[in-house]
Amino acid sequence: RRPAPEVAAYRKFVSRLRRVGIERAPHEGPIDFLARVKKERPALADQAQNITLLYVDLRYAAAEERRAEKLGELQQLAKEFKPA
Repeated sequence: RRPAPEVAAYRKFVSRLRRVGIERAPHEGPIDFLARVKKERPALADQAQNITLLYVDLRYAAAEERRAEKLGELQQLAKEFKPA
């Protein structure tokens, strides 16, 4: 079964961070992971925050009327995320 689109976008983001040495622990929620990314790589803080907050909103609280717009934004941000 294919993951929800927001989950797939977030996984892409997490995967790209893994490639630069920041691996998400299995027990680590998105907000805790964001805090660690901010601490370990401050230059990525703004992008990581935008992606994470969109993901959390879509996954747990998004109102249906703005869901498609937010999902498109999350997918685009995750696609463009290229940590160095």
